[in-house]
Amino acid sequence: MGDKKLALHDQLDLFRSFGQFHELPSSVTQNLSDHIKLRPYQKDAFSNFLHYEATPEFHKDKQTHLLFHMATGAGKTRRIVERCVNNQQGSKRPIVLAFTENGQAELKSRLAAQCPPGQLPHVMGWYAFLIQHVIKPYLPVLFPNQRICGFDFHAKLARYTKRENSRRFFTSNDQLNKCHIEELASLIILAMQGKVQERLARIYCQLIIDEVQDISEYGLDVIRAFLEQEYLQLFMVGDTMQTILNSNTSLNKNKNVASVARINWYTTFQANHPHLLTIEEMSLTYRSNTEIVSFSNTIMDPGFGFAPTYSAMTQVTGHDGVFLVKEEDIDTYEREYHPTYIRWDTKSADSLKHLPFMTFGKAKGLEWDRVAIYMTGTMLELLGAEDTYLKPQTACKFYVGVTRARYSVALIVPKGKKLVPHDRFRIEPWEPSYVNP
Repeated sequence: MGDKKLALHDQLDLFRSFGQFHELPSSVTQNLSDHIKLRPYQKDAFSNFLHYEATPEFHKDKQTHLLFHMATGAGKTRRIVERCVNNQQGSKRPIVLAFTENGQAELKSRLAAQCPPGQLPHVMGWYAFLIQHVIKPYLPVLFPNQRICGFDFHAKLARYTKRENSRRFFTSNDQLNKCHIEELASLIILAMQGKVQERLARIYCQLIIDEVQDISEYGLDVIRAFLEQEYLQLFMVGDTMQTILNSNTSLNKNKNVASVARINWYTTFQANHPHLLTIEEMSLTYRSNTEIVSFSNTIMDPGFGFAPTYSAMTQVTGHDGVFLVKEEDIDTYEREYHPTYIRWDTKSADSLKHLPFMTFGKAKGLEWDRVAIYMTGTMLELLGAEDTYLKPQTACKFYVGVTRARYSVALIVPKGKKLVPHDRFRIEPWEPSYVNP
């Protein structure tokens, strides 16, 4: 038989038998009423607690924070909903953060369908969370006389204003400067020495963050503060290959973990603090078919180190996979398949104004049976070359567009452009089936 692990109280008794225990501090006994005398077992309990807190070996089984790094379509929203339903703690509910309005609306809808009305988690945005739960309650600690008169999303970066000056964080009319909100929140959390997290733990049973890859480099300081505490468990889901947003693009903070390299920040933290963070990789998608998933795996530079995604979706419609469609044929394609149209920005696909295009950013977090993507010059170069890859931001946007589809993706080739796809891409040309009279 193998060695049986001693129960915690037996381990503490063993330490005590060797004289290794903590004396009861006078601060405890001196603050008791004169009518109260601690009994021996009560003194032992205090001593055991102090020894437990001071001995790292006893903390190996403590609840850790979790990050699910999941492929697109692997069920991130479902995972969050299940977590919320199964982790209610009395009157305390989870708080769920999402970055986009679409993401917040989707979560609210899914949670409302699963949770009783009186047990709905609190869903809000990242900035709203920082303002409501970090900055507003504790701002006087750093700036006692500063008022908050709103939020300026378009304020300019106050790069040369020192942190000691409130004008770094507020505009002249006392509105919070969007560029510095995460920085201000991280400074407040540091100054409060755990009080922010402790207060949140009294209100909520868990902090859940969706699309965690979109947190900026400065926002990672806030994440670190929550990872290094044990009051409130942090549950995060994300997919680094969908890093097309950024909660702050202005400040030069942690630039070595920008964009697709951001997952490395979490893996480095886990390596240094394995008892604080557990990372689970999930590479099986239930949304897109095998043809779309295989194509999406070729978009990213192999140097990024992403594991390939696999498909569990087996439905067949008769028009399945990735297709090249000439711009002059897109109206015919529209009549047959009615895809959702995606483009780089509002200036692209100008010759197809009659079609309802949306940008990659607006498409993020949504899904459809079929999508059609208006190709940019750099995307066409990718498909025609053997060893050419897109820049991280472009690759992530293209990846997001492709993985919105369940059954088919049409890649629209602009007029005047020619493309012969390289063999590493499995793309079929699509042509209308004209019927001669």
